[in-house]
Amino acid sequence: MSKTYIKSGYTNKSNHEFIKPQSKRTHIFEHEESSKLRRKVLLYLGLVILIYLIYFLFYSEHFKIDNLILNGNSEISNQELQEIIYNSIDKNSWLIFPQNNYFLLNKSRLLKDFQEKYTLDDLLIIKYQPDTLYIEISERRGSFFWKSNERYFLFNAAEEIFKEIDIQDIVNSSLPLIQDESNTEIQLGQKVLNEDMIDLIIELFYNFESYQVPIIEIESFKIAGPKTNYLKIVTKQGFEIYLNSILSLNKQLYKLKRSLEERKIDVDKLNLIEYINLRIENQVIYK
Repeated sequence: MSKTYIKSGYTNKSNHEFIKPQSKRTHIFEHEESSKLRRKVLLYLGLVILIYLIYFLFYSEHFKIDNLILNGNSEISNQELQEIIYNSIDKNSWLIFPQNNYFLLNKSRLLKDFQEKYTLDDLLIIKYQPDTLYIEISERRGSFFWKSNERYFLFNAAEEIFKEIDIQDIVNSSLPLIQDESNTEIQLGQKVLNEDMIDLIIELFYNFESYQVPIIEIESFKIAGPKTNYLKIVTKQGFEIYLNSILSLNKQLYKLKRSLEERKIDVDKLNLIEYINLRIENQVIYK
């Protein structure tokens, strides 16, 4: 008996190819690359934003100090103050950052520059709005110019010489000038006037008009030497008035006022007078 074999269509291989799935490591790698790219983009974007902010906040005209509001200065001119302020704030901080910027302004440096130049009771510096600086000054009364032996100094109400200056510094200044007729050699830190004499000069210089002495205007002062009790007023009319710091100033000026009002001293001939002496009680002597 013969055997018939029938070929089956089945084979061990499938007609469809098998696709091997990617490994987890491949997915992780692609995810890491994508994250790196995002970080780089964010980093570059952050740097661009940072550079823009630095420029906008520190270098743009928007926050550059261009306006000054000055208050309280009577003896120091606005022009002189503006020159000091702009010279100070035009300097750079840490070589690259502008000092004339609302955020970077160094108020301590500006305060130091003022103190090197002037004697002040107080100085208020306020950054006001993005481009404005408000400065309020409290000037110290009792600062004087002192002239001795053709040298010029500044001294204060503490009776102390604290700075030598050039003659140009007194031009157009409203501080009183005192000339030492003894031409005593002066050293920094030296005390040159007693407290009574300083108070007398301050009162005369700032409040002379309140005594209602007619015609006379004060130009400057002279003293015979340090620690003296006698004072000479140099008038704009050209003559001198002799005063005593021991006697009442009010009584001395009242004598002068009455003498001028009653024409015991001819007001029309003041240019011919050399001096008026008020230092002797109850007397007015003139030459």
